[in-house]
Amino acid sequence: MILEQASLGEISGLSPAPTPGQICAIADEAGEVYFLDAQTGQLLNKIVFRLSGDFEGIEWTGRCMYAVKSDGDIFELDQLDGQTTSYVVHKTPLKKSQDIEGLGHAPSLQALLLVTKGKPSSPDLRHVYAFDLSTKTLRQEPLFVLDPTRIEAERKKKGKEKVKEGKAQEYFSPSGIAVHPVTGHYYILSSAVRRLVVLDPVTGQVVEADKLDKEDFPQPEGICFDPDGTLYIASEGKGGNGRILVFHPQ
Repeated sequence: MILEQASLGEISGLSPAPTPGQICAIADEAGEVYFLDAQTGQLLNKIVFRLSGDFEGIEWTGRCMYAVKSDGDIFELDQLDGQTTSYVVHKTPLKKSQDIEGLGHAPSLQALLLVTKGKPSSPDLRHVYAFDLSTKTLRQEPLFVLDPTRIEAERKKKGKEKVKEGKAQEYFSPSGIAVHPVTGHYYILSSAVRRLVVLDPVTGQVVEADKLDKEDFPQPEGICFDPDGTLYIASEGKGGNGRILVFHPQ
């Protein structure tokens, strides 16, 4: 099922909402949280907490809402029942150059998950970090390290993708992260090369790496799960309406 959202041409992050049957989306040029009907995509409410900022993720933890900027600053939002809201900013040691592009919630760790994007043209390692919700601090060492070269090599080895001659090489560059509510696996999106990679939550090993269709996912940026395992993936509209694809559990 595809939900079209005219109010949001660019959806950079998704989260389940405090109210069942709703999801939250955030645009990447301002601190604006959109509450959407999970069945129709209809805009139900909008909260503005900051007029500008490169926001790349939104996450509801069951107690409060968090948003993350690309420089690693985490905003803890309060008073979500109004049109505006107050917030507290938690600074992290992460840098703008690391380009944080995803925010997820790992209940088993009592932590938020942040993932670095890196440059799509670079094979440098990508990292998943954990932000401890009890201390409100970033754990110093990365939770997992992702090697985009190995991810691409595995796909080609399995014959899942053909190498296009003359095309500039692009690499897995995370744009969103979410935790499956049943299995606990980490699902990581990449807008570059349009990938959905699934990680084992204990070992960090890649369980699956799938190619996303260009027509359905022009620029996949946001991902989240409902408590029942329904998967939502948002794609920026490329000049048109933002779209959210819905995948119900089998």
